[in-house]
Order: sequence, then structure tokens, then C-alpha cells
Amino acid sequence: MRRPYDNSRTVADEAAVLADFGRRSRQAYRNLPHQRDVPYADGPRSTLDVFERPDAVGTVVFIHGGYWQWCDKSDFAFIVPPLLEQRFRCILLEYDLAPHSSLAAIVRQVGRALDFLRRQSWAGGPLVLTGHSAGAHLAACHMVHPAVGAVHLLSGVYELAPIRDTHLDAALQLSDDDIERHSPARMRGGAPVPCEVAVGALELPELRSQSARFARHLRRTSPHAPVSSRVLPGCNHYDILDAYYASLPRLAGR
Repeated sequence: MRRPYDNSRTVADEAAVLADFGRRSRQAYRNLPHQRDVPYADGPRSTLDVFERPDAVGTVVFIHGGYWQWCDKSDFAFIVPPLLEQRFRCILLEYDLAPHSSLAAIVRQVGRALDFLRRQSWAGGPLVLTGHSAGAHLAACHMVHPAVGAVHLLSGVYELAPIRDTHLDAALQLSDDDIERHSPARMRGGAPVPCEVAVGALELPELRSQSARFARHLRRTSPHAPVSSRVLPGCNHYDILDAYYASLPRLAGR
């Protein structure tokens, strides 16, 4: 089975990178006030973590990656401190994983999380929705949600058809309907809110090309919202997280 989306190929030691993510994330939970595992729907993984800042000027909702079948929101709390420094409230969103849940169910679940946040006065108005890798795909699927005011997408997969020919499909079992309904690159309405599509210069060719094609698609189909794209020099699939969130672009709506 082909492995063109194997991001471990872009770093010398993926295990060490992920261990560092975990260490810094645990430190964030120890040092920063937060509410953990706030339920937004039924189910053990239908939860979110809220890192509050009383004088926040906006709310960032982050959706983690892991190709829809790995990782946990708690692995990515290391992105929170720089966002708090920029006066953003930060929410880490959790969701079910394949093969226990289908991709269609996961997409619906993220929608329920955004529905929940829209009802909460503490969430602070239009959300800055952002995601990394599979999380960028899930964020792109919901850029039309009425709770969302801006979208930042990192290192995402926006056309699902190639995934069916890789090792990732063993858990996902993508159907033709999944590919048609849940490939953001096939959506016709474009971006209704400001959107940026970012990718690292040192990422896999497949992710760089997916990002470039999706950004072009959004520009063609989004006459009423600004769409930008960035290639971050010197960044791979992992260190793009630190590089990007250390200075969230002003597209975030401030």
C-alpha cells in the first residue's frame, strides 16, 4: 500500500518530535488556568479544553490532526501559550477517531461542537477556526458554519480521493459519497469568511500540492472573502505549528 502521506519521512526522529509536543503540552496544562474536557455532546471524546484570557480579543478553536485516526487534543496544548500572549482565548477541540467512527460521523461531530460554542456567551463571538493536517480538513469542512468568522488551515488534506489509495484507508474505508461530500476541494460555495491556507516548504509533496490547489480553488470560488496562502520557509509538518501560531496573522480578525 502506498504511503505518500507518511509525515515521519520529513523529520529525522518523529518519536522525539512527538515526545517534545507532549512534554510542552503537559507543561501548558500545569501552568495555565483551563477547563478540561468540557462536554459539547454525548460521548467520551465529544469534549473541548478551554484556556481563558479575561481580556481576550477573540477566540481561536484548534482542531488537531492525526489523519482522523490518531492523536488527542491534549497532545497540542503547546500551541496555547503564544495564542494567549496575543490575547486570544484558546479552545482545543476533541473528536472521535476512525475506525471506531466514520469520517462522515467525525465531520458531523465537529459541527456539533461549533453549534455548542455558538450558544455559549463566554465563547466571545465569531470564532477563529484553525486546524492542522486532518484538523485542517475538518476546519475547511466547516468554514461555512455561522459561528466562524475566519479560518486558518495548516498542512491539510482537501481532496480525499488520493487517500483511498494509501495505507490510511485501512481505518477510514472511504466511500465515493465520503469523497464527494467531504472533500473541501469540491465545495462550490467558496470561502464565506477570510481564509488562509498555509503549508511548510519542507513538507511532503502531496501536502504542498493539495494546499496550493485548494488555495487556487478558494480564490476562484470566493468573490466576497479574502483568501491568502503561505508557504513557510524551513518548516516541516511538525515545526510549522510553532512557527505559525507564534504570530497568528491579522487575518484572524483583530
